[in-house]
Amino acid sequence: MAISNGQQTSVADAMTIGFPGLLADGTNLKNCDSKYNAEASAELPWGCGVVRHSSDEDNAVVKPHTSAAAAAPLFAGVLAHSHDYAPDIEVGTTGPKSKVTCSVLTHGRIYVLPEENVTPGDAVRMRVVTAGAEVAGKFRTTADGTDCINLSKIARWVTTGSSTVPAILEIDLTGAADVAADT
Repeated sequence: MAISNGQQTSVADAMTIGFPGLLADGTNLKNCDSKYNAEASAELPWGCGVVRHSSDEDNAVVKPHTSAAAAAPLFAGVLAHSHDYAPDIEVGTTGPKSKVTCSVLTHGRIYVLPEENVTPGDAVRMRVVTAGAEVAGKFRTTADGTDCINLSKIARWVTTGSSTVPAILEIDLTGAADVAADT
């Protein structure tokens, strides 16, 4: 950054536009459901997809797990970031702690950090089965065996992104019956 006569005249590095879980626009064209993190002890990461918990499908969400076939009909939306938490008590390093209320985006635009390069027009998939450093609930475009669910009928990439650059994902669970496991 250069400053001349007390005025900023240039910027060396571009600022990051958004971060995972940040709602991507300020319009009223969005809907977030209030749920709680039903994980036994794990945080739910901002900007990742979540599924309804089998013991409390109306109120609780967890990371996707077990299989794509089991997760597809339980897809609940994307965990939205908020500053409405008590730091150190309700939030960890990646998102809300266990048993804490959270907002799940079911209709609207949100920043996510995809596993791979994505561009508008690409398919939208969410990882369910993980191995190694993979993260349940992360989004991608290509199929990975039977480890993902295909959200292309209810979601689309609005901007490009990569594993280091957040992309805007638009989601509309109105057609949630169209979510299917990759085969």
